[in-house]
Amino acid sequence: GYGTDDRFLTSANYNRFTDKLQVSLIGKYNNINTTGSDISDIMVFNVGGGRMFRNAGQNLNSGFVTTGIGGLNMTYEFKKKQDLNADYFYNYTNNNSGDVFTKRTEFIGDAEIYSEDRSKSETTQNRNSVNFNYRDRSKKLSSVNINGNAGYSRTEGTNINQLDKYNPDQELDLQSIGSAFDSGKQKNARINFNYNQRLKETSKRAFEISSDVNVSNSDNNSTNDQVNRYNIATPDETYETLQQTKRAQVFDNLSSSLKLEYTEPITETHLLEFRAGAQYSKSDDDVNQRRFEDGTEIHPLIYDQYYRNTNLTGGLYYKYDKEKYSLWAGVDVVDMFQDFGLRQKIDYSNKYTTFNPSVNFRYRPKRGEWLRIRLRRNLNLPSINQLSPVINDFDPLFVSTGNPDLTPEEVFSAFAMYGKHNFASGLSFFAFITGSYTKNNIVTTQFTNPETLIRYSSYENLGDQKNVSMTLSHGNRIKTAGLRYNIRLTGAYQNYLTIINRETNETNSKDGSLYISLENDKKDKIDASIGATWKKNLTTFTTGRNTERNFLQQTYFAKLDYNVTNRFNLTSQFKYDIYTDSNFDSNQAVPIWNASASYFLDKKKRLNLTLSALDILNKNIGIIRNSSDNYFEETHRDVLGNYYMLSLTYNLNGNKNPKGNSSRGGHRMRRMH
Repeated sequence: GYGTDDRFLTSANYNRFTDKLQVSLIGKYNNINTTGSDISDIMVFNVGGGRMFRNAGQNLNSGFVTTGIGGLNMTYEFKKKQDLNADYFYNYTNNNSGDVFTKRTEFIGDAEIYSEDRSKSETTQNRNSVNFNYRDRSKKLSSVNINGNAGYSRTEGTNINQLDKYNPDQELDLQSIGSAFDSGKQKNARINFNYNQRLKETSKRAFEISSDVNVSNSDNNSTNDQVNRYNIATPDETYETLQQTKRAQVFDNLSSSLKLEYTEPITETHLLEFRAGAQYSKSDDDVNQRRFEDGTEIHPLIYDQYYRNTNLTGGLYYKYDKEKYSLWAGVDVVDMFQDFGLRQKIDYSNKYTTFNPSVNFRYRPKRGEWLRIRLRRNLNLPSINQLSPVINDFDPLFVSTGNPDLTPEEVFSAFAMYGKHNFASGLSFFAFITGSYTKNNIVTTQFTNPETLIRYSSYENLGDQKNVSMTLSHGNRIKTAGLRYNIRLTGAYQNYLTIINRETNETNSKDGSLYISLENDKKDKIDASIGATWKKNLTTFTTGRNTERNFLQQTYFAKLDYNVTNRFNLTSQFKYDIYTDSNFDSNQAVPIWNASASYFLDKKKRLNLTLSALDILNKNIGIIRNSSDNYFEETHRDVLGNYYMLSLTYNLNGNKNPKGNSSRGGHRMRRMH
């Protein structure tokens, strides 16, 4: 395919099948921000009513991405239920952000700090990856599964930016003009093994062994050059520095696990399960950072940081197992060892013993209906990023450090799910609710120096965190009208604490969404649907002037996929988004209209010609609005915008799609919802 603004799309796919061997060769190259095989992947809207985030992204295709993919996929069947699948892929990605402009209002107590950030970046990655999966289920009482992957990639990136910060009197007080360059090599490998053995065909006595090993390495070099001007609002105190930072970093990571499970039946329905396991992970972060200010080297940062974590687990579980329902309950006893620090400088060592009980219940009264309930307690260790004593000042205007005195979080979680689906009538119902309560929560602390406007961040244990989310979904046919409707309702609540400029802030966030759609049931000739989604967020804060955020997103959509004849297809999709946000003076309305016409040039449907029009109204905008605990911001990004493309697809074997399936080069367009 080739289109306006030099947009292009190429794809080749060759498949070969024998009784034992299946082989696929795949190649793709395009500059329309997709990894898909044809234009239909770009033309699909995501308008579902799922979990809503406080981050409202109006455009998913911001920036300009060129993608190339080439690979081989192979499956060989040694015998029935014993096969090996392997693939190799090469991926090339060039991501050019275009111009990015961010306006942010930050709250420091009762004061407002306004800033503007202009940037442009480009990142290129070349990646090679290999995957394999071996399965052997040919034996009645045992099964083996071995899978793994390996990868190697090289990445280079550049970024230029200008940051202007204003004091509470709206006077320019800090300006930073900088450029950065990054290059790196990444390697990774993983292998997983699982063996399951039943000891007798007439008994549920069995054992299972599984293990996993994962290693990775990254070697990165970065430079950051900044000209920073401070105290601009006070001319007598204004000063300027040229700050140059060069950083070489090698990061090694290893994680491994071994798990053993043994099931002993007491009776046919009552069983005991014994568990034992060990998990080990380690990471080494070797950094050599040199920093220059006005040509003089200052504050060299050279360290070798290490992290070790070992978990030893033993557990006993009781299981009541019937055909329609089962109950599973027990407890794991876990010894957790944590060692970290800076070699030859400072060391930390922690040990925790915890009891983690859990209860699971499953009920399946009949085919197409199920109920599941789960209760669990866990102890979460802080990560090395949260613990690290290293002061990270690679960007001297944004300084972060960890807190080695952090202690684990205690998490209680609950989950329930009910579903029912009648294949004959088309009735579907789904309900889901999950919640968690975290004690001794690890929270972010932020501090902005009111004089230099430099921002600092770290972590502390503070208070509790509460999370609840739910989903209700219902769909059915209206037989007399030949239609089908779908309704989905979601809700979420989150409560947590942060520390902002030495004040404790409590955040309460409430999310809700309603999704409704109506579509025709029989799709031999026409696949049409209309619908709407409303997403609402209300977030309150107890510190600063940003005490409340009220956000509403309305989405209205319509789609028509029409097989005019056996060879001619028309598709039209329209989506209209309206964004209302209390932190911004104006609303945003974004209408997006895509359409395509597809025609098979021959009777055997080998050759397909498609004309596609993307963003016909040219209204797609790259605006993202976001609010957090102590700021709100609006980001403008370059986007592809409107373009037209003519594409030609040739199918070597002709098109053998079942009757009623529309086709554009052998690819069925995914339904919008």
